[in-house]
Amino acid sequence: SGHSDSVVAVGFSNDGQLAFTGGYDGVIKIWDVKTGQEVATMDGPQDIEWAQWHSKGRAIIAGSSDGTAWIWVEMNSVWQCAQVFAGAHDGGVPSGCFSADGKYVLTGGQDGSIRVWAPKTGKCKHTFSGHFAHSDEVTCIVSNSDGDLVLTGSMDGRVRLFQISGKKVLQTFIHSTPKVITTSGDLSSSSVTDTAGISLPPPPSSSHMDIEKIDNMENIDNFQNDEEEREVSEIKSVECIGFISGEKMVASGGMDRYLKIWDVVSGALRLQCSHVEGVVDLRCHSDLPLVSTACIDRIIRLWDARSGVCVRHFTGHTDIITHIHMSKLPVSSSSSSTIISSNTDDSMSPQMSEASDRIEKKENDTDVIASVSDDGTVRIFHYNAQ
Repeated sequence: SGHSDSVVAVGFSNDGQLAFTGGYDGVIKIWDVKTGQEVATMDGPQDIEWAQWHSKGRAIIAGSSDGTAWIWVEMNSVWQCAQVFAGAHDGGVPSGCFSADGKYVLTGGQDGSIRVWAPKTGKCKHTFSGHFAHSDEVTCIVSNSDGDLVLTGSMDGRVRLFQISGKKVLQTFIHSTPKVITTSGDLSSSSVTDTAGISLPPPPSSSHMDIEKIDNMENIDNFQNDEEEREVSEIKSVECIGFISGEKMVASGGMDRYLKIWDVVSGALRLQCSHVEGVVDLRCHSDLPLVSTACIDRIIRLWDARSGVCVRHFTGHTDIITHIHMSKLPVSSSSSSTIISSNTDDSMSPQMSEASDRIEKKENDTDVIASVSDDGTVRIFHYNAQ
């Protein structure tokens, strides 16, 4: 049987043979990529919010709003729980991952802290908290290729770069700040200024702008004026982040409707790519400076991180996309792709269907983007990364 609630996580195993899905129903399911058949089902914590494969083996970690993170491993073709991390964060664990080298488990909490765990013992090795962490919930966390650097995003609008070995913060990127909006009676004549000094284009004219008056906010008092009404918009959360392959750049996406590309060394904003609605997830290509984004408008976009050009669109979902994953998979030549859909009887079954806006598979390794949505489907889009 299938998931009984929204599917919020999907990922391929390191050998490309298996995929998992995780949902708010507290269940992780393992699927055979070639056949689309269900391989295993593991009951976990309530309200699973994220999940990830281990980079070097058949192990999966998932975190929950109940404040725990679980690891399952495959032993003798049987999946079982191997470790539970609990009791450290004050509140839920909305984000987490394995470090890329597999040596650590990293979790981000509702309390704004980031914790580094030993997978085998379940002991917390280090905690970044207070001034050295975030002032609000950690919404996303990723590790770089050698496992020593950790990138985090938060509802406080900031992205931070940590070093595990040095136990220090290397860089802070300010993705979102309150914006001062000067009006002359109506919003149609409004001008927008970023309080951090970054010039941002206004959001699409067709969208509704939520504005909240703030009476006592740092650095806002100087904007009072007898002739103009000034208001300040709320900080928009960072929802997704990633390390860009082969480049000294990182990416962040958020509810401010932007994908932003940052220089790791200087901390400067290099590019920003506008979306129609909020950016809920992103993934970076493993070999090339390509970034895929999932937007509330139900469209997946593929961006060139060097130029900021959107090179592809992938469509087909009829509801909000909750999670995406990029991978290179050895697959046979075919003109169609597997779509796992939720049927009326709540079962999950593979259906062969034409995926929208896709490129026919090649005989060599094929690049794919897998996506899960509240429309009840997992879609796999194929493209030629070169």
